[in-house]
Amino acid sequence: MILFLLVFILAIALTIWFAFISDASLPAKIPVAVLSFVSWWLRYSRYSLAGFSLQIGLSIGLAVYQQIKSQ
Repeated sequence: MILFLLVFILAIALTIWFAFISDASLPAKIPVAVLSFVSWWLRYSRYSLAGFSLQIGLSIGLAVYQQIKSQ
């Protein structure tokens, strides 16, 4: 249960960082925001595991982007 909460908080934090703070282009920010909203919608539907998996993938991708951008 704690893993679900941690992933949810991490996904929100990374999405907010990417959408509002990072210097990524607008065409890159839009798909991330859409995937984030889709994952939140899926988390509370009957496909909650798909939403959870999408949030994990989105978080890993944004963390890798942040690491590459900081070097």
